[in-house]
Amino acid sequence: MKSINNGQMAALLANILTNPFSGEVDAQEAFEEFFTELTKLVCNYCGGEVISPATYAPAPGDQNWATHYLVEVTPSASSPDGGGIWASPDLDAKSSAGLRSKALEALKGIGLTFSECITVFGADDKDPFVAAARNKASEGELEVDAPAVVSHSDEGAYVMGWIWVSNEAAGILSNSEVLEKVLDHARLGLAGQHGLDAATEILRDTQTDWLEDLISNFADELDGIESEVLKGVPGPITWVDGSGKAVRFMPSDALSQLRLLARQNGLSDTLADQSERFCIQYGNKLDAILAALQTT
Repeated sequence: MKSINNGQMAALLANILTNPFSGEVDAQEAFEEFFTELTKLVCNYCGGEVISPATYAPAPGDQNWATHYLVEVTPSASSPDGGGIWASPDLDAKSSAGLRSKALEALKGIGLTFSECITVFGADDKDPFVAAARNKASEGELEVDAPAVVSHSDEGAYVMGWIWVSNEAAGILSNSEVLEKVLDHARLGLAGQHGLDAATEILRDTQTDWLEDLISNFADELDGIESEVLKGVPGPITWVDGSGKAVRFMPSDALSQLRLLARQNGLSDTLADQSERFCIQYGNKLDAILAALQTT
């Protein structure tokens, strides 16, 4: 038995309907019946009526199999006001970009990647324009994949490539630099009117000391956490505050709480988003690594 979600079913139907020779329903009569019955099923739930069953009717010179079969549908008494889905401008050949975009969104939802789109729209390195672009490319600065999308003009073509932009050029700080900004703004919050109760204020103050120590001693590890080897399982750590009291907390939870405090005290949206992504992507890994360090 296999469970199939609605996005996967949509992709299966799209493959059958746009490729009559997919090997699933490849006989013309069977395909026409399948297309007609599927349309009737949609009409049963969304309103409308099939007034002419599916027929093979390609336009002269049309090589696109997805447009070779036609079925005629009209709104019916059960259709919503305005005609429902059958009156949608998305079904107009001149304005069907919206329907295609919705189909792409659905495929993206079940894992479609941009790279997979390029394999459909792109040309391989046997294409003279792709080959010439790859020869002009500079590794690490401007790179051209194969296949690559080519946009032709009268005197040449534009070939899709990838321009390298560093974090610094884009204004994106390293992990340790972002956490340092979180630390600075969290401390600003603790020094002002923060609305925290006394116990929480003491805990946040302790966690800022911990974060300062973490950045000072493990900046390189924070910046390279993506490649750090996971050790152990996520767990709390024990931090001894200035008074000698041992405090236990999850590092990722401390970062999240300090980020919220920092956000309330001037941390920019960009840095708040970047620190949030760090917590989401690497919070569990950080918990596991730091917990393992305390047990060794």
